[in-house]
Parts: sequence; C-alpha cells; structure tokens
Amino acid sequence: MIFDHFSRTPGRLPPRLLDFNWDALNPSTHPLEDLGMTFTEDEIKEALDDMPADKAPGPDGFTIAFFRSCWDISKDDLMSAINAFSELPASNFHVINTTNVVLLPKKDGAKSILDFRPISLIHVVPKIIAKDMTRRLSPKMNDIVSRSQSTFIKSRTIHDNFIRGTSRRVTAASGAENTERKELSGGQESGEIPGGEIDAIVTVIELDIISITIIIISTIIIAISSAAPRHRRSNLGLILIV
Repeated sequence: MIFDHFSRTPGRLPPRLLDFNWDALNPSTHPLEDLGMTFTEDEIKEALDDMPADKAPGPDGFTIAFFRSCWDISKDDLMSAINAFSELPASNFHVINTTNVVLLPKKDGAKSILDFRPISLIHVVPKIIAKDMTRRLSPKMNDIVSRSQSTFIKSRTIHDNFIRGTSRRVTAASGAENTERKELSGGQESGEIPGGEIDAIVTVIELDIISITIIIISTIIIAISSAAPRHRRSNLGLILIV
C-alpha cells in the first residue's frame, strides 16, 4: 500500500514533442575537460572534510565520520571504487545504485500515509563522488550560467535583478532625454556619459532601497503587533504610524 502510494505520487510527464533549437541559441563553450579527470587522494580528502560527518547512513551503513577517522586504512579501497567510476570500466554500479527509503512524519501524531514525507538514504560513495564533482564545477558556474540567473550562484543575489531593472529604467529614460537633446542640438553626440544620468540612477536606487526597508520594518512591526497582548498593540500601532 505504501509503495503503491508513493509510486503514483511523482507521476510521469507525457512524451515531449518539442525541443529547443540549440543551434539557433548558439550556446557558448567552456573548457570543462578537467571535470572528467581521475580524482586524486587530496581531492577526496578535502571533500570528506567539507561534508557533514554524521548524516544518516545508507544501505552500506557507513558515514563520512568513519572515512575521516579511518582514512589511512580505508583510502585504498575507497580510491579504487571512486576511480572505477571515473574510468567507467565497472559493470556493477547497481550495487551502489540502491537506497533506503525512510518515511518522516510531517507533523506530530501522524497517522495517514499523507502525513509522511519519504527521503532516500543513499550509499556514501556516490555522496563523495557527487561532492567532489560539485567542488570541481562550482568555480566555473559563474562563467557558465547566464547573468540572468541571479540566485543559487555564489557571488550573486536575487537583489541583483532589482538593481539591474532599476538601472535599465533610468538609463532608458535618460536615453530618451539624450535623444531629444541631440535633435535640438542638430544631431551632435557627446562621447561622455551625462552626469545627470549617473545621479539619476544612484538616486532611484537609493529611493527604492529606502522604500523596501520601510516595507520590511512595517511588516515586522505588524507581525509583532499581531502576536502582542491587546494592551500593547496601541503603542505598537503608534510606532508604526510614526
């Protein structure tokens, strides 16, 4: 019953009839040859040190803490397994392609099958391989992923979209103003960026940031006010008005 329920839950998408025309998109290329190189002991040791030590073990029963403490004893066997993955000569990957499925209750007193969330506990070797591949790919993500993707990439935040959007609006408005000036001046152009345009960009960004700050503070005060006793809400309301 449990297996049937969670087998139906994810569902399956219908066959996709359309696809991107990748040639028309003209995607850029990047030097990624080093991603497929054989892992070294130093890389694996650094990956182990960078991973949580006591996560719940998978079918093999091992944790990262075990390989850290027994590195000198286990490193040869671990490197053999990881190098087999890198060189792709092995035919028994199904041994580590199994998982323990555990049901976690979503709330206290869970009774129905809908009150549980399944998680997969995989073998530790695939975890180490995935971590090492991530460490290799991570420094390249900033160049590979378009600047339009402003989140989930190191050194980028979702606020970048807001600042860029504000700058575009101000620049577009300033561009229209410069075009009008050029028409009035007989079509002559200046190679310098007008100081007024820079000032306008900075001013609009500052105003928008101030507005966002006020909204955030107001939201916090409203949340505190709703949770406070009634005799204190009037004082909080007065603070909000001020």
